[in-house]
Amino acid sequence: MNFNDAIEILNPKANDEISLKTAYRKAAKANHPDKNPDCTLDLMQMVNAAYKLLSDNIGKWDINEKTGKTTMDKQILKVWESLKDLNDIKIDLCGTWLWISGKTYEHKAAIKEAGCKWANKKKMWYWHAEQKRSKNMKEWSMDKIAGTFGKENLSFNKTLKLA
Repeated sequence: MNFNDAIEILNPKANDEISLKTAYRKAAKANHPDKNPDCTLDLMQMVNAAYKLLSDNIGKWDINEKTGKTTMDKQILKVWESLKDLNDIKIDLCGTWLWISGKTYEHKAAIKEAGCKWANKKKMWYWHAEQKRSKNMKEWSMDKIAGTFGKENLSFNKTLKLA
């Protein structure tokens, strides 16, 4: 389960403990097998897993209170639009991060202009909004990032619609 799935299951109004607990209680009440005989134990387990993921990562995900969509969508879309037509590159969306790999050297100026930075240890370009930076300074492998936040290849999708 990634952040977007968890947010969709619980639908919290904001990224804070109180809103998350309120959303969890509402979802638990609606999906608990003892309260609603139409619900299965699997549904309640999904609610619990969503709550655990979001509560363990307060501050690492964000909700636009008006739309219920991540506020990063428009920013990601803008960066992706500037990179989508570059040849021989691969663009992956992992949570709210864009990772750019492939034959990027010839497109270095365009990638920099889009606001991307070079991750020397991963030998890849990345984009992430500055205000969303995690204070956690651990080194994560790309496999751990993809496993935690999900991974979607955007390279061949020329009609991306996030917002």
